[in-house]
Amino acid sequence: MEIDIYSDIVCPWCRIGERRLRRALEDFQGADEVVSVFRPFQLDPSAPAAPESVATRLERKYGERARDVLAQASAAAAEEGFVMNWDQAKSVNTLKAHQLLEWALVETGPVTQQALGRALFTAHFEEGKDLADSDTLVSLARSVGLDAEGARSALSSDEHRRATSDEVERALRMGIRSVPTFVFEGRWAVQGAQPPEVLVSVMQQVRDASQGPAGRGDADSR
Repeated sequence: MEIDIYSDIVCPWCRIGERRLRRALEDFQGADEVVSVFRPFQLDPSAPAAPESVATRLERKYGERARDVLAQASAAAAEEGFVMNWDQAKSVNTLKAHQLLEWALVETGPVTQQALGRALFTAHFEEGKDLADSDTLVSLARSVGLDAEGARSALSSDEHRRATSDEVERALRMGIRSVPTFVFEGRWAVQGAQPPEVLVSVMQQVRDASQGPAGRGDADSR
């Protein structure tokens, strides 16, 4: 079973959702046959490359509601065992980070790509690193065992940039407008950072449908 995780690396609910998926896989019989892959989505394609405080940016967007937005995400993150360091987190354009994730997937496969995705989440939400900075991204790639020169080359490649932008556009054409969105077997979509038990139920339905007559059947489309 393949699960495409459409997410943005600076989206707190994407980090929470990815963690909940991993918890769901711990309770899913047949998890060893599941392959999960990060797919790119940009919540704000117009965000500048220059870093800006996430808290400041959200205050400008939501006004007084910004504190509640951050507090809600922080509470959900704490339940999953990690923190959201909003005093340090920087809002940047995430195309480069997605470019690196796309390269990692092609270069070494989904396992290392997943490790890189989690390293990017940690760097953003806990360490306040600038994920639009190439040196920072290369260092994070190296930290999960990826080749530093290969990562730097991918980040400076117009071809990789165009390919990643095309993938973002593809997500929009598929109708994805919010993240995280989990797409199972390219057919069933689940939006939002759903609880693990919901994801387990969906995976069971997808597996049963895929094993039905001619490999097709009915499953909930959420």
